[in-house]
This record gives sequence, structure tokens and C-alpha cells, in this order.
Amino acid sequence: MRLVTRNGHDVTVSYPDLTTDLLAALATTETDAAVLDGEIVAVDPGGRPDFGLLQTRLRLTEPREVAAAVNKTPVQFMLFDLLGLEGIMAKRQDGRYSAGRRSRHWVKIKHFRTQEVVVGSWRPGKGNRSGTIGSLLLGVPTDGALRYVGRVGTEFADRDLASIHTSLKRLVRKTTPFSDIPPADAASAVWVRPSQVAEVKFAEWTATGRLRQPSW
Repeated sequence: MRLVTRNGHDVTVSYPDLTTDLLAALATTETDAAVLDGEIVAVDPGGRPDFGLLQTRLRLTEPREVAAAVNKTPVQFMLFDLLGLEGIMAKRQDGRYSAGRRSRHWVKIKHFRTQEVVVGSWRPGKGNRSGTIGSLLLGVPTDGALRYVGRVGTEFADRDLASIHTSLKRLVRKTTPFSDIPPADAASAVWVRPSQVAEVKFAEWTATGRLRQPSW
């Protein structure tokens, strides 16, 4: 957690009370990282912002002085906007903020990337997908080989599953087309000739070169 002024000055050490409160608030959300836009204020006994009070907290860096100022002049952070790094927040202009719960007035729209992939296998479905596809195992051509990048099993329409299953059954082979698929992902896989190209959307690449949260 860092507190940075609009001029780019780091003032984190001056407001330990704010960093503690903000971290606690963010810990209750699904957000891994965020940028909060707002203003630090000190309020008078009537609850009104008082710049004179705030000035007593400005530019303090010595621990003892900061600790004394925290007790004498507590500050608040008036939040203007939440720049979620995963996407954007769409808000109704007349929508009120509902602390601690979801609201139809504030909707998170995630950023997604897209990637063309080669289908190298499918894993049989279970339950209501029994007899068809549970997930597709995907790869990206790299250095003359098909590098495994993960599997996708969401956002399929029923007609998509039926059509894809019919197409892939004609391409079944005995060996894996992937150069590096982990044994756990290879379990129960039905290998196919890697000739079908598809597109998926996903959140980001993982450190191990896998698609995070891919969907069809």
C-alpha cells in the first residue's frame, strides 16, 4: 500500500492510520490490486473538512511526530473512484454505494485478452455433459512444437459442444500432440490431430505460461 500525491510524492509514512484502514477494507474484496483516487481530509468536531487541521499532518516523517499526530488529528480518506486494474467499474449516476455487498448499480466489467489456440485434445464430460466434451486442451505453436497453455471448459453453448465433439472425433490419434503437458492434465484426455484453431478470451498469462481463466 502506497499513498502518492497528485504531484507524485510518496507520503505513505505520514499516514499509517490510513494505510491500515485501507488495507483492511481491500482485504474484504476480490481485488488483488487497485488504484484508489480520493482526498485526505481532517474534519472538525462538526464533521466538516478543515484544511487548517490537515496542515498539522502535512510533511511529517519522524515516527514519534507521526504517532502523536495520528492520535491528536486523525484523518480520513474521501474516496472518489476505484480504478480496478482488472477492468472498469460501470456505475449508475444515481446509484448509491452499498458497503459490504454487491449491487446492480455498480458492475465490474473485467478486461479480457484473446488468443488463438490449437485444440490438441478433449476431456470427456461428466454429469449433464456426459457423452460429450468436458473441456478442451489447448496449445500454441512454439519453436516447431505445440506448447500446452491450459484447458477451457466454460462459455460453451450446447450446440457448440455437439458440433465440436463431432468434428474432433474424426481427428482422434493415439499420442499427445503437446510437447509439455503435465500428467494431471493429460489424465483421461482423448488426443486429436492438432488441426483445429479456436479463439479463447482470458484474464492474463500466468508465470508458467498458462492461460488464466480462459473461456470459449
